Amino acid sequence: LFKEGNNFFQLTPLTGTAKWDNHKIELKLNAEHLNIRANNHVTDWRGISIGADLNDRMQGLGTYTFNINQGKTESSTFEDMKLTKTISLANERFNIVVAQTFKNFVYDKIKLSDVSQEFVLSDLDKNSVIALQSSLRNMKDVNQLTLDERSQFAKALRGMLDKGFAIGMPKISAKIDGGSIQGKVNLEIMKLDSASGSAFSTEQRLRAAGELSVIGKGGLDNTQRATALMLGLAMASPDGLKASFEFAKGVIKLNGKSHQVSQYLGTVDSMINAALNP
Repeated sequence: LFKEGNNFFQLTPLTGTAKWDNHKIELKLNAEHLNIRANNHVTDWRGISIGADLNDRMQGLGTYTFNINQGKTESSTFEDMKLTKTISLANERFNIVVAQTFKNFVYDKIKLSDVSQEFVLSDLDKNSVIALQSSLRNMKDVNQLTLDERSQFAKALRGMLDKGFAIGMPKISAKIDGGSIQGKVNLEIMKLDSASGSAFSTEQRLRAAGELSVIGKGGLDNTQRATALMLGLAMASPDGLKASFEFAKGVIKLNGKSHQVSQYLGTVDSMINAALNP
């Protein structure tokens, strides 16, 4: 229990078990109630469980879990939240998958149920990740970096980009007001091709695609649906509305219509390369 002025923090005692050896660790912790009130913000969680099942605790490889039976803030409430993070290593590449579900989630007047979302970060070069972590640990003040600190950070970041990786949300789904929402998005940084030079090129190296479907009403009234269609934000589909985008080789395709954007990418490339070569 902690109190100072209007700030209040209370966590009921943790109970559970912990087991470990030279490589593995198994952790299971539970708490009945967490209550935080600070700066007019409220966090109230009930029925909390935290777990970890790691097969390589030095590298953090394994599965982490975090569950809450009920929760509320000043603007939202939820039931049965489950969060799972899995970190694995294959062919000297890290893969991270974070999955989150809610039985019910209410924010302001928006009511969702059976919410499911998944975040994936894949094919991260192991040596580059370790170098980046080491660089961040050695920084004395992230707001005032020395030339050597900027150089080390840029080198580690450049190594990660040069090896390529992917980031995305392969699953987004929820039920809402007599309908549902489903979607996915993926962004890929292609591995550096030595023939294309060492500078980063958004046109050559970035690939992205995504889509969002509103099935049935999906929380939209007739005016909102008509506006989305009129502005070209979505297209009509047999089940409702669908919006999509693709980006590759300097061309972005929005809802099936292609637009050449190569001429606008130079500024982005200049900013990225300036950060990679301080």
